[in-house]
Amino acid sequence: MKQRNVKPAQSASEKPINLFARSILRAIVSENPRTCGHLGHLVEVEVFLEERNEWFSVGLFTDLVLHDAIILLQQAEEFVGQINGVRSLPTVCLDGKSYFVDRRLGEFRNLDDPNDRIVMNGIQ
Repeated sequence: MKQRNVKPAQSASEKPINLFARSILRAIVSENPRTCGHLGHLVEVEVFLEERNEWFSVGLFTDLVLHDAIILLQQAEEFVGQINGVRSLPTVCLDGKSYFVDRRLGEFRNLDDPNDRIVMNGIQ
């Protein structure tokens, strides 16, 4: 595999404070001062293009619409699953880890470690 260009894209007004990566995607969280004087945040989502050996920005979200962006992507995932005939389990984030929600088995299963599971105990 080629060495990936890891320099994140950023503007002069943004101060990166964290980076999250999964597969060929990453999210860069930056501080972004709001016009009202309060501190806000931006999340830039990038995809790695292997053929160009570089990161390409595919979305930029403020913290005010981040939850809506997550819901929108989950709705798109559900729609694609329906038209492909493949239903994926919903996911949640607990203590910094992502889990599948399997109501049929009554448990949360870690996306990356299926041995890490949490029994729901009456959650339906």
